[in-house]
Amino acid sequence: MLLGRIEMILKKLEMENFLPFYLHAEIDFTPKDGNKIILLQGVNGAGKSSTFAAVNFVFFGAPVMTAEKTEALELYDLVNTKKIKESDGVTSVTVHFTHESENWSFMRKINFKKIDTTRNSAMTKEEYAEKIKLEKKKNISVGEFIAVKNGSTITWHTDPRRRENSILQLIETVIPKESSKYYFFDGEEISKYTTVPPEDSIKVLIEKLL
Repeated sequence: MLLGRIEMILKKLEMENFLPFYLHAEIDFTPKDGNKIILLQGVNGAGKSSTFAAVNFVFFGAPVMTAEKTEALELYDLVNTKKIKESDGVTSVTVHFTHESENWSFMRKINFKKIDTTRNSAMTKEEYAEKIKLEKKKNISVGEFIAVKNGSTITWHTDPRRRENSILQLIETVIPKESSKYYFFDGEEISKYTTVPPEDSIKVLIEKLL
């Protein structure tokens, strides 16, 4: 990814109890055999859209838009249902990348408590699914955001508001949120980016990119 003289290159993505990824899963984005492009291919339900959601989540938090742009995923949606039924734990996404020749890692977490999975015999399938949704919603909380530069963890201010502002400013220097849809998108819908006129702010970003 290039923006002016700024460069951000994804190296690896790690997911822990995130959406369908039970326990640990990771994707290595290092090009192989001299190829310059990494393609994710799989049948429906294999986790392609979840990978898209993971990258957006670690940079921009929740709610997370799906690749299909049909719904926004909230924090409780992102927690792996199998794991939260078993025990307390953490959902996390970590992205490793280089930016301006520096090695970075960003990690964003969601904390969760084990949920009550008791099912009343009179419950329909839909009612039970709604119960699980509500249980997840009340048993999760926002976790910390960790940034590591060249092996050293960034220290944030103790004041929550100042800490959040510092995190947002750091992320903005790496990848502005308003430009992210030109980097993280569903390849099957790429035609929309050439047929829908962009906003003026996006036009400026595209000019810089070119």
